[in-house]
Amino acid sequence: MKSAQDAFLGVDIGTSSLAVVAVDADGHVLAEFTEPNPCAAEPTASGRAEQDADRVLAAADALIVRGERCADEKGFRVADIGWTGQMHGVVAVNRKLKPLTPFVTWRDRRCAPPALGSGAMDDFRRRKVRGVFRVLTLPGLAIARRTGKLTVDPTFRASLGSDDRLKPFLRWLPEADEDAPMLGDNQAGVYAALKLYPSAAVANIGTSGQLSVLREKGSGRRDQGSGIGDQGSGIGDRGSDWFMPDMWGRHMTLRPCSGRWRRMRISPWTLPDAGRGLSPRA
Repeated sequence: MKSAQDAFLGVDIGTSSLAVVAVDADGHVLAEFTEPNPCAAEPTASGRAEQDADRVLAAADALIVRGERCADEKGFRVADIGWTGQMHGVVAVNRKLKPLTPFVTWRDRRCAPPALGSGAMDDFRRRKVRGVFRVLTLPGLAIARRTGKLTVDPTFRASLGSDDRLKPFLRWLPEADEDAPMLGDNQAGVYAALKLYPSAAVANIGTSGQLSVLREKGSGRRDQGSGIGDQGSGIGDRGSDWFMPDMWGRHMTLRPCSGRWRRMRISPWTLPDAGRGLSPRA
């Protein structure tokens, strides 16, 4: 049984901003802080879109300290931290968890769909980056530095590419763990919104755009599809993600959709356990 004085932090390591919220055991907000991502930038003319993992995590740590301090001032102690953040991107680290490469973000256009994360790893291999111990997401690196545990949850793992595309790099990746204290950014937002409005469609217009709806596992019409993804900066630019999540328990598993929804152009992107999807009407 959780103590009434326990507090919990949620940390979002976003593409353009960082956020921390502190809540009590009943979900009441104790404090919330947001700061710009110190490495947020538009892709270069060559398509490069990278961030300094150390700088980003240092800024996130500073927000966490503020959240912990505020909770303490109100008579609470932080019992646990949950993580979310930008998906599809990776950074290679050595055994001391020091970055060997920049963090290649989802906006990087050198690694074309259908798999950004695996494309970045293929680039690491071609460039013969030495001393690679693991390839991690930003929340994964933050968790590893705080706990010593190398982990990734199924949603972040799915965002890196299909099983076939990830096969050459399995030695670099932690195994997907449903109990990992992290969840993809879109899935986290959808999960929170649908707890209040389970029959709603959830639209997110941020650095990228997503439209998400909930369906029961195994329901709906299934057609052949290649999945979907986003290499652009949002609706009206180069594309927009449309995820159809299955959700049971505390986890959501992505099921990809193919085709177009209204005027949002969908770029092909393959997910693990994908290849069949629910196709929206054009």
